[in-house]
Parts: sequence; C-alpha cells; structure tokens
Amino acid sequence: MPKLAERYTTKYGFQCLEKNVTRFEAEHAFQISPEPLAVEDLNQYIVMANREHNLLYVCFYLHHIEKILNGRIYRFFHREGLYAYDPVRLLDYKLNCVSAIVDCCPGYDPDKGADFLTYAYYDIGNAILNRALSPLLDDPESKEFAIP
Repeated sequence: MPKLAERYTTKYGFQCLEKNVTRFEAEHAFQISPEPLAVEDLNQYIVMANREHNLLYVCFYLHHIEKILNGRIYRFFHREGLYAYDPVRLLDYKLNCVSAIVDCCPGYDPDKGADFLTYAYYDIGNAILNRALSPLLDDPESKEFAIP
C-alpha cells in the first residue's frame, strides 16, 4: 500500500540540525499530516494493521494517543524524581513504548472486549521501566536512574 503511505508526512519536522531536539519536537514526534483516516474506534487502526500487515495504521494510532503516551512517561519521570526535563530522554522513552506497542499488535483480539491501550498497558509500563534501567547496564557510572 505505498500510495497510501506517500500521502503522509510529519506535521512538525525536526529542526535539530544544529541544536538538540526541542520539547515541542519530542512531544509531537508522532503527529502526521494530513489527518489520518477517520475511524469510529481507535482500536480499528490496530485491527487494520494486523489484517493488512501494514504499520502505517500503527502510525495513525500513535498520532491519536501521543498525548496519553507523553502523560504516562511524564508521570513516571515525576514519580522517579526525574524533574530535569530532557527532550531527548522523552523521545527515547517514547520509542521504547512504540516498540512495545508494535510487539503487542499481533496478539490483540478486539472481540475480548478490551481497548488496545488497556491490552498493552503493562507492556508499555515494562518498556518504560526497561528504558529506565538500561543506562545502568550501559554505563554503571550513570546517575540518570538510581536503584535504592
């Protein structure tokens, strides 16, 4: 389905060629233009992604849930005392969450009555925790996340 994909671009491009990623860019990384195809229920994007084996529908889903994802990551940051805002850190955590969402897609069955975000809730939480622990594995001197 390449013709469908060719129509979509990022709504807000990254302007970080000479400086770091801005907060706005990190918070709006999954916004696309034009608006995605309209559906009655956001879960239909995941069903279409599974049926057609096309991750473009996951992009449509992310376009709509990005604010929710940002909020979940910010709550984690505040709960863990990571108040120093770093847009690159936010984007890194978001990409880990996207990986968890993509991993959950094939197992999702809407007939069981659960919303996809509910279905993927624990996997997204684990992606956030795994990302928080990964600096300790990469660099033992890292102070980004301390285990009590």
